Amino acid sequence: MGTINISREEKDALKAIAGITLSQLIEQCLRDKRVDALRSLRLENCGPYVYAKFRAFGEDLAEYADAKAEKKRAETERRANRAASDLTIDPVGYRTALKHQTNAHLRVGSSYPTPINIPNRTSFLSYLR
Repeated sequence: MGTINISREEKDALKAIAGITLSQLIEQCLRDKRVDALRSLRLENCGPYVYAKFRAFGEDLAEYADAKAEKKRAETERRANRAASDLTIDPVGYRTALKHQTNAHLRVGSSYPTPINIPNRTSFLSYLR
């Protein structure tokens, strides 16, 4: 199990995203080959890691949309789907991570972000619910 420090604002932004909505929007992005559907979620407020994954997904979608040759389309589609899976939600993993969260060592008024423990087999983006 690892510990990740995350600010309260980032944690609130992550909690605000509904799992079903995100999955549906990712599917729409893959169909449209554009990330416009996800822009309304304002993933840039979810921290640098999530935003980096969102940017990578956008770049992979753009390459997929621009690919002409069949082999290149298959390769870029695979990459876009892999990037989409980085943004997929695992609600059970999120609940497990929150259950293991410990704030006992933080003092009130501490300027340090709240640490969150993530079980080994759960991706960071499982926090999106």
